[in-house]
Amino acid sequence: MNTMTSTQDAVTHTITTTLFDLMNAMQQHATPPEQDAQIVPTVAHWLRSGRITVADDLIRRPAA
Repeated sequence: MNTMTSTQDAVTHTITTTLFDLMNAMQQHATPPEQDAQIVPTVAHWLRSGRITVADDLIRRPAA
């Protein structure tokens, strides 16, 4: 699961979703077909910059 937080008008919005659903939404609604190759680099940039974060407490980890 990923949690996305954005600020607009000094209000913080947090959305919890899967990485797959985020990328699927971008592919379906946010980018023209000729820019599909930009989806993965964009999401990677957002992860590195902290715009989206992985919510560790929501990830199921295998037993050690």
